[in-house]
This record gives sequence, structure tokens and C-alpha cells, in this order.
Amino acid sequence: MLLSPGLKPDKSDILTMQAIYRNDVVSEYIRETRRRLCLGRTEFANLLGMNSSGERTVRGWETGEHNPS
Repeated sequence: MLLSPGLKPDKSDILTMQAIYRNDVVSEYIRETRRRLCLGRTEFANLLGMNSSGERTVRGWETGEHNPS
């Protein structure tokens, strides 16, 4: 459960907020790295040696749908 106004956060609230923050940081790092290299998502995926679905994977990383492993 996310924090309700006026209540102190419990451990699960804190862990949830930390996970959201980390996910945002990873997403932003990937997006900015790709843009700094002046690459589209498909080109970036190819640079990383990904297969034909690489563009979709990079998009998922950038939108926070999932994280790289």
C-alpha cells in the first residue's frame, strides 16, 4: 500500500517508493544514453546486439515497463 496522507510510511511503503525511484533512474539513464549517442531505439538495440524485438525491449526500458537484466 502506498503512503496515505497523514500516516507514517511502513517498511513496504518505503521499499515501494525506492523501487519506483530506481526504476525511474534506470529508465532515464537508458533514454539519455541513447539520445547522447544520437541513436534511435532500433539502432541502440542493434548496438547492444539484440535481436529483431530489440526496439520493443529498449522502449520497455525507457518507459519503465521493465528493467534490463
